[in-house]
Amino acid sequence: MLAWLLNPSMDHGLGYEFLIKFLDRIDTKGIFADKNFINRLKLCITDKNKNVEIEVFPEHDVTKAIIDIVLIIDKKYYISIENKINVRAVSDEEQLIKQYEGLKSEINENQEVIIVFLVPQVKSEKINITHDNLILDKERNDKKVIITWNDIASDIQDILNKEQNCEISPFNEYLRHTLKALSSFIKGDFKGYIEKPKSYGKMNEKAIGRFSIEEIKKDEQITYVGVQRGESGLKELDNIKLKTLTFQCTKSENPGKFWIKRNEFLELVRNVTEKE
Repeated sequence: MLAWLLNPSMDHGLGYEFLIKFLDRIDTKGIFADKNFINRLKLCITDKNKNVEIEVFPEHDVTKAIIDIVLIIDKKYYISIENKINVRAVSDEEQLIKQYEGLKSEINENQEVIIVFLVPQVKSEKINITHDNLILDKERNDKKVIITWNDIASDIQDILNKEQNCEISPFNEYLRHTLKALSSFIKGDFKGYIEKPKSYGKMNEKAIGRFSIEEIKKDEQITYVGVQRGESGLKELDNIKLKTLTFQCTKSENPGKFWIKRNEFLELVRNVTEKE
């Protein structure tokens, strides 16, 4: 969606409007060496002069990394956009470094790299560390900047207001609703529906409760562990699920179908873990 809006050649009908908003947003600290760069782009809307070349590449592959979006302007500015919609997605503290080094290796010394870290508007040490870990080449004129998805939502709202107030050319109803939906989606932390709590089914009458694998290891009085579809069902679980799931347990004998003896259960779990 973001790549689509950033490309003025797409069929959204916004032309350069969203692109200019985005460039204005990241240029708050004078990132672009050419001070008239964005103004030249604005002139393209009125006189249809195609002297500014725009290229947008989603999922751009560079050495040792994939960049969510690479926006290339006039083959001068290479804008790398790494998108995170929640803090959990910030898992590699060297990700921006890899992207920067990979993109830098593809261009010459006269071309500039701008690393844009697009993140949720929350206080996060992981976000700050990932951004701070990126040290730019002092021999080049490259830049880095953090913006938030709330910034994007604000820019979308501004575009909608301008269209309503006849400050920009009108666009179709489909785009209007798309922008409203995207803005609402962003403000709702990218949650499209209320997540219902997981249902684990009815507790077996012989079960004494639900326990994690670590708890089962510690309690030697547990005799059987209940697993959906028994041994075959347990073998289908991966290491991640095994760490998060809890299992019905009992201290009685022969509880019935789909119950596995505690020692056999732990041995099967160990086999799955070692395999991965």
